[in-house]
Amino acid sequence: MADILAIYPKTGFDIKNASVELPLGLISTVSAVHEDYEVKILDQRVDENFERNFLSELSKEPSIVLIPSMTGTQIKYALEASRFTKENSKAKVLWGGVHATLMPQQTIQHPLIDAIVIGEGEFVMKEFMEAVNGKREMDFVNGIAYKNSHVKFTEHAPSPDPNEIPELPYHLVNVENYVKAGGIAFSTRERTLPFISSRGCPYTCKFCSTAGIAKGKWRSMTAELTYERVKNMARKYKIDVVKFYDENFTSNPKRAETIAELINGEFGWSMQARMDNMLITDMKKLEEGGLRVVEPGIESGSDRILKLVNKAEDRSAIISANRKLAQTNIKAFYNFMMGFPSETKEEIMETVDLALQIIKENPNAHITQFYIFTPYLGAPLFDYAVENGFEVPHTLEGWIAFSRQHTYTPWIQDKLELYESIMYTSKFVDGKRLSQVLRNSPVPKFFIQALSNRYKKNWEKHKFEKTASVKLLELMIKRKFGWGN
Repeated sequence: MADILAIYPKTGFDIKNASVELPLGLISTVSAVHEDYEVKILDQRVDENFERNFLSELSKEPSIVLIPSMTGTQIKYALEASRFTKENSKAKVLWGGVHATLMPQQTIQHPLIDAIVIGEGEFVMKEFMEAVNGKREMDFVNGIAYKNSHVKFTEHAPSPDPNEIPELPYHLVNVENYVKAGGIAFSTRERTLPFISSRGCPYTCKFCSTAGIAKGKWRSMTAELTYERVKNMARKYKIDVVKFYDENFTSNPKRAETIAELINGEFGWSMQARMDNMLITDMKKLEEGGLRVVEPGIESGSDRILKLVNKAEDRSAIISANRKLAQTNIKAFYNFMMGFPSETKEEIMETVDLALQIIKENPNAHITQFYIFTPYLGAPLFDYAVENGFEVPHTLEGWIAFSRQHTYTPWIQDKLELYESIMYTSKFVDGKRLSQVLRNSPVPKFFIQALSNRYKKNWEKHKFEKTASVKLLELMIKRKFGWGN
């Protein structure tokens, strides 16, 4: 039997070989207990017989069913898994993850949930299982809330040192289910997997929930331990490209440079990084070490908006860093954000113009997408959004429709057509990205290129009418991802 049955629910954005990644958080959460207890992981996104296998594992009477929670669609499937557990076993339902951490009171009150982990769970799980097995009192398990005769919250658990967290027990899942072919950034023949070497972020951007959780603190593995573990993973699973999913890989530029020197081109890799950090990082050294892709968040082209959201960098730094990247062969995939409270149409156009300038000045620059600001839990702007009319869901179920494609914030309604036209056409404007996404599809390349050229010209003229083609794009995307359902 499994003492711990860990379930990874669907997220609503689950496309095999595209968006389905290793459930790194869940695997890490059980890393400190899997040697002492029987652990079984089921992933609803990849398991074609999920319900049957779920029922089979529940029949073996696990002590707990561990379920992560990400704000949005995953909550729907997490609740379904919780209900299924209650209907078919006596196991306790334990929730973890970002949503449970940021909305602990509302989450623990739900009748289908017995306990929650608040914060990072590796060593909390170790103590929790000791309590389940009668080796300590549940009141002395730090970092949880649980139900007894009433709801109890224990003392806060300290954030773990990444260097003390055990190596991930990859054997608990079928890693081949998550190995991706290169995708848009790499060759279709290249095998990729993600890795996270640090937690938190030293910056406190007001739109980011990490800022609310980490409070400007950043913790990392040493460069040497990072290399040792990522090398082991890459060699064991024959990985060509490792995608570092750290919030900001270059928080310590020297550490990033040392990791690059240690990797020394043994495999390719990508990272998420800030533009101003890359100005003070030896990007040539990173490229020589195997770096092939960076994914920075630009957010806005307006200095006022950048200051409003506490981005701590300005338009000139963004332009300078892009020009620096243009001197390398590193591909840059830029993310933008719009729809901030008080943002004007003129400021939106500043962001549009910055995006066009970036792809003009850097042949390796791509626009990933323009997203509409969503007031995520934990983000410093969340309270500001509430003050400006954003309605907070009053139930756990109410958060299901919440996502970064959420367009219900009251202050954007008078410009909603403009925002949506920009969002849906943004993938076409660089003239490259969509062609790469659809390179193996039957859609003719000349058609994609013609559409890209049309939308780019419209962007240059600031023409963003919601034409029939844009409405068709919207319909296709909503059907693909179930938005609005």
